[in-house]
Amino acid sequence: MKDYKYKFSVVIPIYNVEKYLEETIKSVIGQTIGFEENIQMILVNDGSPDNSEEICLRYKDKYPKNIIYIKQKNAGVSAARNNGMEYIEGEYVNFLDSDDKWKKDAFEKVYKFYKNNDDVDVVVGRMKLFEGSDEFHILDYKFASNKIVDILENYSYIHLHITSSFIKSEIAKKFKFNVNQRYGEDTTYINEVIFEKHKYGIVADALHYYRRRLDASSAIQNKEKSIEWYTTTLDNYYGYLMNLSMSKYGKVIPYIQYLIAYDIQFRVKSKTSFVKGLEVDRYVNELSRILKNIDDNIICEQKNIYQEHKKYLLELKYQRDISNELIYKDGDLYFNNIRLLKIKKNKTLIRVDYTELKNKALKISGRVVYSLKKDYYNIYLRINGSKKLTKLELEEIPDDLHYNNILTKEKQCVYKYAYSLDIPLDNVKKVNFIFKFKDETEDVLKIKFNKFSNLSNIKSAYCKSEGNIIKILKDKTIRVLNNTRENRIKCELRYIQSLLKERKISAVFYRTLYFIFRKFNKKQIWLISDRENKANDNGEHLFRYIMSRKNYNIKPYFVISSKSEDYRKIKKIGKVIKAGSLKYKVYFLMASKIISSQANDYVINPFAKDEVYFRDLYNFDFVFLQHGIIKDDLSRWLKKENKNIKIFVTSAQAEYNSIINGSYGYTGTQVKLTGLPRHDELLRKDIERKREVIIIPTWRKKIKGSYIERTGESKYLSTFKNTEYFKFYNNLINDKRLLEVLKETGYKCKFCLHPSHYKQYIDFQGNDYVEINKGFVDYQKEFKESALLVTDYSSVFFDFAYLRKPIVYSQFDKDSFFDGNHVYDKGYFEYDRDGFGPTCYDYETTLQAIINYIKKDCKIEDKYLERINNFYEYHDTNNCKRVYDEILKLK
Repeated sequence: MKDYKYKFSVVIPIYNVEKYLEETIKSVIGQTIGFEENIQMILVNDGSPDNSEEICLRYKDKYPKNIIYIKQKNAGVSAARNNGMEYIEGEYVNFLDSDDKWKKDAFEKVYKFYKNNDDVDVVVGRMKLFEGSDEFHILDYKFASNKIVDILENYSYIHLHITSSFIKSEIAKKFKFNVNQRYGEDTTYINEVIFEKHKYGIVADALHYYRRRLDASSAIQNKEKSIEWYTTTLDNYYGYLMNLSMSKYGKVIPYIQYLIAYDIQFRVKSKTSFVKGLEVDRYVNELSRILKNIDDNIICEQKNIYQEHKKYLLELKYQRDISNELIYKDGDLYFNNIRLLKIKKNKTLIRVDYTELKNKALKISGRVVYSLKKDYYNIYLRINGSKKLTKLELEEIPDDLHYNNILTKEKQCVYKYAYSLDIPLDNVKKVNFIFKFKDETEDVLKIKFNKFSNLSNIKSAYCKSEGNIIKILKDKTIRVLNNTRENRIKCELRYIQSLLKERKISAVFYRTLYFIFRKFNKKQIWLISDRENKANDNGEHLFRYIMSRKNYNIKPYFVISSKSEDYRKIKKIGKVIKAGSLKYKVYFLMASKIISSQANDYVINPFAKDEVYFRDLYNFDFVFLQHGIIKDDLSRWLKKENKNIKIFVTSAQAEYNSIINGSYGYTGTQVKLTGLPRHDELLRKDIERKREVIIIPTWRKKIKGSYIERTGESKYLSTFKNTEYFKFYNNLINDKRLLEVLKETGYKCKFCLHPSHYKQYIDFQGNDYVEINKGFVDYQKEFKESALLVTDYSSVFFDFAYLRKPIVYSQFDKDSFFDGNHVYDKGYFEYDRDGFGPTCYDYETTLQAIINYIKKDCKIEDKYLERINNFYEYHDTNNCKRVYDEILKLK
């Protein structure tokens, strides 16, 4: 046996990773097995354009005996790994990605496993994601214990990742990475090695950390936007593995089938609906050809794919609709004797979205969501166990974007239907939903209660009205009781008992406080808010108006963090409740109105995941004041089943129409044309216009590390300066041409970041003519003072235009902004056609547009003034009054 200088060699290919590389290197140097004695590190610089080389050389100087540094022209990760392989002097080799890392005792544990199991060539560590996620990899099911996996016996124990693998060096050198393969190159390589002995070792406690980048900048995180993922990858990846299996075993073995089926699921789940230059039909046909080599049971056994997608893949394989070929057996639907679709145990087929008890009737509305068209089944109601059934009338709901991708855009994978029914409660004791497949079978369905249903699937949960109480029995039966004091007490005690059994002490505590304090409250509680840590939006302005009205039937409170700079200011206006406090949560349960300019989940649900224990107490109307006028399609976020808005404030007829006619699910009953409360203040001429330009870009969802996703609150991201967003605006505010014009005209400029990014202000470089705003923006004051607004996609321009002032739109990243990464899609507002100023799509045109306006003393052009005058429904100071009057109309 060959003598090796080291126990391990680690080959690290490097390209544009200066912000991650040092962490990766340190994870190897810090191994408990001893770096200097036992580990060789081979750093391969693949023509990296950043400062990665400086990091490599620094560590090579520190450990000259252990670290080899190689620099090559950019040729790709496979070429870099192949190059590094030539220098291996360790008994075992790991090809570590330059943004990943190992737990400090991983090498020690892997070495011990090898010494006890010398008959395997490959040993793999357990993978856990970090940075953008903290979950274990979805293939983690195979890491229950240390073991040797025989792929001919355990075909579902697929292995895909080279970076979490250790290979005997003498075996590793027999193979090369495919330099022509951009995706899946590590999977094809490692499985070639595994095929040598058709087995590999698992070390469950050797932890490999796999970085899911916050800025989504890695190649694998962007694969769906690359045409190669849809074309050459099919042959180089799937085709290669199938041919490898055929040459070795004379067939495509189940292990390879399972691996390919696993990977194909991400193609079906993808939300990407367009890739430039892709021949979609050819791509679909190629996948169909590949699927013909995968057994039906392998497709149906996939652990992380929706059942509707399994059905779709089978139909793609056979090139036909298989719905009529399904056979009912034991409460499920089978295809070719393989269970495909659940019925009896399906927890999402029948969904109750809303319940209402009034006029001695139970009104239920919701959705039916299933992988079959309603042509093949019917759903009925059974009352009191009667044999007589009432058929549920289903109205089709158009498919949503979740299933609209390149593969499935011509084929619905899931079918959605709405239903609504009124059940008279005279003599009704129990209700069941019944599923009949081709009217030949009969199954009692499980019922899924959604967040606005007032009910949950928690054991002993219930809800009540003046006349009745509703309970759920074992997720299948709606039980109706008379609303007597005795029944109420029994239901609550049983529910409390159930919660205590599940150790939900906090839920018991808040429910108890609710019932105590409710007895002493005789008025309507209104909770009004803007951001959790900031006021000065529609919430504050409406709150001021409400306090001036002195309605003694209402107890209005403003909700804001006690740490906010606005906390004391709001206390001078009226009563304040500290956001997140015990009092706030109790008052939330007692509130009749939740009124806010924000629609984040924490506004309408401060109990987060624990809301299931309080659904029967959530009896408020949500009034959405809006943070700004809607111009884009926000239906993915604001649709009725997500927010259940009772008053949806709008300001323009075009905006109103876009919501009524869009996919939001609201009607004129909820959507009101009132104007924004904060616009009242804009028209009060208490501040003089200055010679000032204000630049306010909106946030970017894809810059994930600079905000807290739950609240949108800013947090500092050290790598923010590497983003295209930062570079564009920092260059703009320091451009010598702009500064020269500002100097000549006596203008100044103020740069203001969105609240989700504002802590990054320290990254931007100010100067004598451009001030960097260092906190939240007082928009009312700034808009009154400023002569010109520069923004991108932010709706703040509607406030500025309300003052009939000029605007420049800078949209240098338009394509990436609307590629599905943000929380909304393009809406009715076309900037070139409807905008209130010029729209610029690159740096130079943005700069020139700003300079041109400044030279003209920021005088708005006639065509843009006409557009503004035609857009707004109102231009007065009565917006607060109109909103307030609409709220009072709510019963």
